[in-house]
Amino acid sequence: MTTVYQTTSEDVQQMLSSHRSYISDIYGNKPNWVSSGEEIRKADKVRLLVASVLCLIFMLAEFVGGILSNSLALITDAAHMLTDFGAFLVSLTSLFIAGRKRTQTMTFGFHRAEVIGALISILSIWLLTGILLYAAVQRIISLDFDIDASIMVILAIIAMITNIVLGCILLFPGSSNKTEKKSLLRKHGMGLRSAFIHVLGDVAHGAGLLVASLVIYFVPEYKIADPICTVVFSVIVLITTLSILKDIILVLMEGVPKHISFYEVHNVLFSLPEISKVHDLRMWSLTMGKVALSAHIVIKSGENPTEVLKKATSIIYENIDVYEVTLQIEEEQAVSDVQN
Repeated sequence: MTTVYQTTSEDVQQMLSSHRSYISDIYGNKPNWVSSGEEIRKADKVRLLVASVLCLIFMLAEFVGGILSNSLALITDAAHMLTDFGAFLVSLTSLFIAGRKRTQTMTFGFHRAEVIGALISILSIWLLTGILLYAAVQRIISLDFDIDASIMVILAIIAMITNIVLGCILLFPGSSNKTEKKSLLRKHGMGLRSAFIHVLGDVAHGAGLLVASLVIYFVPEYKIADPICTVVFSVIVLITTLSILKDIILVLMEGVPKHISFYEVHNVLFSLPEISKVHDLRMWSLTMGKVALSAHIVIKSGENPTEVLKKATSIIYENIDVYEVTLQIEEEQAVSDVQN
């Protein structure tokens, strides 16, 4: 006998209502995954909109300032902020798309739109960084350029303040739940996490940019500091985006998410005495923070498949951060008969 049970985190709320006494025996209190997710998403949208507007305004200011001062370092820093802005937009888009229902064509939903957007964002910034890197090398070779250091100094100071504010917006969501704060970057998606990484890089950029602008301001003969900063910043951009690219590839290749242990899930299921074997255990990400899990569970003879199904599903949601679970129950005797 084979029984298939599939559920999402939203479906679990209905299961809890139907089996309230059963679930309370296992959990004692309301599980963490039954939360006010809609309110959190609304707060995220407001927070990301504020960060996007702030990022866009200063990014344009740096581009204009870089052109007026003839500073590649300013333009490179603005290009790095463009990745932040792109990541904000990707994350915002994912929050809106997440509410769309599955269709007959898109049976998994539209969650991977976030991953595709993040990939496009990274490839675009690599192209722009390559162009700026080439221009910086040409300046180092020729030294045929002049810099308006006063504009650089002003924008470098503003850059430091802006990036610190952006970092605070991303790092401190204003939630009263400590667990939510701790897991913010992972649960709020790849775009938001990549933006936070870029903001950290931008803070370092701002410090380097401020030092370089002060050097050029007081000692104009050291104008080579501008293209050197551009080269350094370009390398930092490539390094900080590599980790995000690896995560994107992991999602597209449907690998096991890094925050989940294959053996931990296996052991969680085996903690139920009714289960004798687990096979075909698979875990993959629909997008960052939305993990799908499927497995075949062999139960001992005489056990009630429905009850084991409820217990296995509940214990997974209690111990593993997953969005969707599909379990197939197989009875030990039936499996033995097939093998024989």
